[in-house]
This record gives sequence, structure tokens and C-alpha cells, in this order.
Amino acid sequence: MVKERLVELSGLIQIVNTTHDSAIKALNADFSDFEDAMQYYTALENKCAFLITRNTKDFKKAKNIRVLTSSQFCKLFVK
Repeated sequence: MVKERLVELSGLIQIVNTTHDSAIKALNADFSDFEDAMQYYTALENKCAFLITRNTKDFKKAKNIRVLTSSQFCKLFVK
């Protein structure tokens, strides 16, 4: 069941690559969690409109991208 849901989801999203540059920015960032910083800089590098996360508080320092929970995103964009 999980695999089928992931296949469905893959039709709605785009999986993007990360780069060495994003990793260096993440290492030097003022984020408390490296993985959050990687997600943030990868999203910026790929010009993503949104970063969707369960913990929006982890991205309080995020600029130039809208950070939403999945519920917030669905309320705004899923009919």
C-alpha cells in the first residue's frame, strides 16, 4: 500500500537533485539541523515554490521560499 501511494505521489511532485554547492551552504548555515538546511538550500537552488514539512518551526530562518505543512498545502491547493 505504501508503495502505491508513493507512486501516486510521484505523479504530483518533482524530485530534484542536490548539489555540492547546496551542501556547502547547508554546512555553513545558521540552521540547528543539517538535514533541514540541506532541504532548504536544495529547494532554493531548484527554485521550488514551497518547502513542505511536518516541522515548520525548524525553518523559521527560511527566506525566499514558503514553508508549509502538508495540511496547509492541501487546504490551499488540493480541491
